[in-house]
Amino acid sequence: MADQVSPDLLARSRDHPGVAAVSGSSPLYCDLMFDDLEAQFFENVLPAYNAFAESLKSESAGLNADLRLGKDAALALFHLREHVSWAKGKPWPAFLAACPEYVLLQDIVNVLKHGARRDGPVAKPTDIYEITVMTDYEDAEGTYHHAEKEVTVQLRDGSLRNLKTVLRTVLDMWVAEFKARGLLARFETKPPELAANPTRATASGAAPMNLTTLQGLRFHRSFRRQKFNYATGKIEPIDITGHTYQFSIYAPIEVDIVMIHNETGQRIQAVVELSPEETVRYRQLTTDEERKAFEQELAPKYARQLLRQASQTSGSSEN
Repeated sequence: MADQVSPDLLARSRDHPGVAAVSGSSPLYCDLMFDDLEAQFFENVLPAYNAFAESLKSESAGLNADLRLGKDAALALFHLREHVSWAKGKPWPAFLAACPEYVLLQDIVNVLKHGARRDGPVAKPTDIYEITVMTDYEDAEGTYHHAEKEVTVQLRDGSLRNLKTVLRTVLDMWVAEFKARGLLARFETKPPELAANPTRATASGAAPMNLTTLQGLRFHRSFRRQKFNYATGKIEPIDITGHTYQFSIYAPIEVDIVMIHNETGQRIQAVVELSPEETVRYRQLTTDEERKAFEQELAPKYARQLLRQASQTSGSSEN
């Protein structure tokens, strides 16, 4: 399914403030934070889910930002029933009990809020974690890699669940229930996106993924390796038994780029931050001559940026 869902037009009852009217039934009141159920959905539940889904698309990870947003979405989707008159209390109504993902979500929320538990499918908060999934693909130039982020839930039986998949299923369940009662009449979720293999993101085949850390704070990141099998059309795990992986963490490299304007003869100099690929190449250079030649090689790429900076500097000095 699509990563994000969005409202078309909000169909709300105007019969009475704070009431969502349902044909053939008594008004449905929503207590606490919001004035009616549709406000609760559009102002709290849907934005929380969308923020989590959108965060997973970014090429930046670290500081458990995705996990934090996933927790917010989980709390909003699970506790929505406490705002719904026909879903409050115990036992749960049949539509909740019949949704396995909602049953699992209860345990996820309890662990995130209260810590380790003696029973239930999720044992402790650290069993819910961020992970970078590295998938190998191939094209005419050889193997290339694609990186994407996921928040994984590890169950007591050793199986793994994708938190986003769990939350999306619960979201769809709520949408179906609300629609069955005459709410969200003009709201439609986006159709599923067609699955397609990602194309090569960089010339070297490396997968861009920025990692953010805080000095003095522990850094923990999980990775999963897998590959696309072109014969079967399916993703397969890569056995990393006996493999050793190493990577370096370093600050972005900045270099001085110097250009001479062809028409005016003006000497333009500016500091630019290298891309990850350029940084790797730059760090492999061993002499000042090699570095100088590389900086000259970069000049055409950053020409527009340098000209813009020079123009801004000139404008500031005139003011």
